[in-house]
Amino acid sequence: MKNKIIELFSVVMVLCIYFSIFSINAFAANAVISGFDLVDSNKHCDYDANQSSYGSYITTAVQKWNNYKAGILRPDTILTIQDVKIIDTNSSNVIWAGKTEYLSARIQLNSYYLNNSSWNYNNRLKTVMHELGHALGLGENNYSLSTNVMKQGKSENTTLTVDDKASYDLAYTYY
Repeated sequence: MKNKIIELFSVVMVLCIYFSIFSINAFAANAVISGFDLVDSNKHCDYDANQSSYGSYITTAVQKWNNYKAGILRPDTILTIQDVKIIDTNSSNVIWAGKTEYLSARIQLNSYYLNNSSWNYNNRLKTVMHELGHALGLGENNYSLSTNVMKQGKSENTTLTVDDKASYDLAYTYY
């Protein structure tokens, strides 16, 4: 009888452990960082978007990121050192609509794709948000939610997901 109780107790403990682990994983965010960022030692990413025709998208994308962590992204001024330059390019021989280059500290927005009639306002905004996410140190996040801003590819989602926020939180610890 004593062995049966111990055996039953063991089974119950294993099931409790299994379900507690499962429930944690079911709701855990997937944080992905790139290992690179364009944030300076004062925890700012000062951008120059004067050479981009996507100014309203950039302003809105910055607001969305800054609504989660205020003041990290900010426009470059005469009193700051530019951390990233945002420029337009028009190239049909590449497969990207946006590209963040860490060594040259710039974001390229490809008007060949962004101005295509199949792209709408949210597709463009998501692309700008995605590239700013790379400047903040976030990596491609193709896990679980198909709506991650940091998921590679064309999408209409312009709301930061739990995964996007977890990635930003993790990246922030390395600034």
